[in-house]
Amino acid sequence: MTIRKARIAPSLAKKTMGIVAAILVAAALTVAASAEAGFVNTKQTGLNVRTGPGLTYSIITSLPKGTRFEILSESGEWTKISYGNITGYVHSSYVGRYASPQAKKYPAVNLSVPYYTQYDSRWASMKLGTSNVKNIGCTVTCTAMSESFRTGTAITPATIVRTSSFTPGGALYWPSHYTRYTGSDWMAYAYNQLAAGRPVIFHGQKWSGTSHWVIIYGYAGGDTLTADGFLIRDPASPERTTLAQYFKLYPSYVKLVHYIG
Repeated sequence: MTIRKARIAPSLAKKTMGIVAAILVAAALTVAASAEAGFVNTKQTGLNVRTGPGLTYSIITSLPKGTRFEILSESGEWTKISYGNITGYVHSSYVGRYASPQAKKYPAVNLSVPYYTQYDSRWASMKLGTSNVKNIGCTVTCTAMSESFRTGTAITPATIVRTSSFTPGGALYWPSHYTRYTGSDWMAYAYNQLAAGRPVIFHGQKWSGTSHWVIIYGYAGGDTLTADGFLIRDPASPERTTLAQYFKLYPSYVKLVHYIG
């Protein structure tokens, strides 16, 4: 008897390969979706991310306290993580884990930032350039809120006006311990600063070019980052409490500013 090898039609072979490929892709997506979330659990300093699992490997970057990342794997004292477009290794003793696998991807944050308005009679008429705090003092007022939180003392807009430097037009020269960020991934950046215990001052503007500053002091929590989730204190309006409400008037993002250290 002659035994013939079974032959698969080319069209069936392609279809079979396509099904297998789809299964493999689905499996890969399932693995990626189930990656555990972790965060930098240092006391004060940042956490070094290295190219390999050991102190002899070079440092790629340093993540601030509270920064959220994805845990890819863990072996001994070292954990492989993913943060943005960075993949590297961190020491496992500084990796924090959320309470349960069902925890929100972005846990709620609520910093105790005091609220000042720029039209408060105690400083509204103080001179700024050719105008005053009431009309153009949103930056000054947000800085006062930020500095009050940072120092744990009551620093009012009046204090900022008296102790800071300004342009002839009344624009604030930022203190040396402040930095700015203009990247397009500002939502993730802002959330990471909040998680690290730092409020963020947000600068947006209208299409006409008119700009306004508010301070972001928290996030409502959730599995995605949205403008509606960011909680703000608007020095010009206590009724605007989320960044989504702010965007209705000032829809264009310009930059973020926050203190460092």
